[in-house]
Amino acid sequence: MALKKTVSTNFGINAEYEDVYKLEVRNCNGTKTFAVNLHGWQTKALCRAGNSHIWGKEYPIILTDEENSELYELVYKFIKAHVPEFADAVAVYDVTSVILDKTELSLAVGATGTLTATCTPDTAEDLTVTWTSSDESIATVADGVVTGVAAGAAVITAVSNDEPDVSTTCTVAVE
Repeated sequence: MALKKTVSTNFGINAEYEDVYKLEVRNCNGTKTFAVNLHGWQTKALCRAGNSHIWGKEYPIILTDEENSELYELVYKFIKAHVPEFADAVAVYDVTSVILDKTELSLAVGATGTLTATCTPDTAEDLTVTWTSSDESIATVADGVVTGVAAGAAVITAVSNDEPDVSTTCTVAVE
């Protein structure tokens, strides 16, 4: 399969691009992208010189997270199929979300409550989280166990150890 389209070049010559000669999959500045360099050939064979192209342009394509996952899965599939050293490689996924079993928790001073964090997908390499409290004078947290220290409100945060930008919170009211 090839893509084919006639375009006007800077030289004033119409050229046809016939194929994708270079495909770069990359992640630039946190943006999911891939770039395709398309090379064009002049439609008249007379002026075609060897394998050199007379027209080229890079097209960065911004992908949704779902499209990005599909593209990488396909690329990884081809790598495993065509690079013998990677034939037995195992797919590893990054954590995309952290979900708490509660988004609000009420405690009495001195009482405890337990929060359970679930990282998705469950095929990620590290499914653990780090717990923090916005105000330890109100509520503390250790391994998901929240303790009410004094009356007030605090926010408990669970941050993925696999992907530190992925987190979720629970608001704790201590009475």
